Amino acid sequence: GRSIVKNEDENIVLDWRAFAAEPPTEESMNIKNLRERWPRDDAGLASIPRRSWPERQPSALEIPQLKESLEKCMKEKKSCIQERFVLATALLDDPLRSFEAPQLYEYNAIKFGDADSACAFGQCLQ
Repeated sequence: GRSIVKNEDENIVLDWRAFAAEPPTEESMNIKNLRERWPRDDAGLASIPRRSWPERQPSALEIPQLKESLEKCMKEKKSCIQERFVLATALLDDPLRSFEAPQLYEYNAIKFGDADSACAFGQCLQ
């Protein structure tokens, strides 16, 4: 089909259907292979961690030390991306302070373009 069409008001618009990809087929996705592997992976035979991200998942008990670490880093005028990220992750473990975590993730994502923080911020918004 054509990618440029006119709507009822005679405005030129793009027809998104011209750019849409064909849906994947069972053959193109190699579904048979996935179905054969799935039970093996699910049984833990492939050494796939159940919850592998982020790598470090500190508990709420570590929050005081992590705050100190972040404050020390900030005094040294560094970006402190990792320190802020780890603190935010620990804050998520504390039901009374979890609301603070998205702000730290968002700061890292916007100020420094940190992909992990952007992803974590997105998870907080769900």
